[in-house]
Amino acid sequence: MDPYGSQVRTGENVSLRVRILNHSPRPEIYRVRWNVPSDWKVVHTDSEVSVPVHREGTAQAVFTAHGVGLHVVTADVEFHGRPLREWAEALVRVQQ
Repeated sequence: MDPYGSQVRTGENVSLRVRILNHSPRPEIYRVRWNVPSDWKVVHTDSEVSVPVHREGTAQAVFTAHGVGLHVVTADVEFHGRPLREWAEALVRVQQ
């Protein structure tokens, strides 16, 4: 996940990306499920990305962060019937 570490104030937006490299010999559609704290607001999320053979694709998300402290954001990635739970992670420090 990129960036791995972010710092925002409570109520501000944080932007994150999951970069996916397709090692498969065929194009793949990757489904992404973002796991964030329950009090965060979803502004925008890409829920899937199509990635050509041996290329990189990116799923992006923007959240409004709440709750002072250090938070872990994870993403579940699924492709070709293979669920990869909490496959990517990022740390977001939220300040007042």
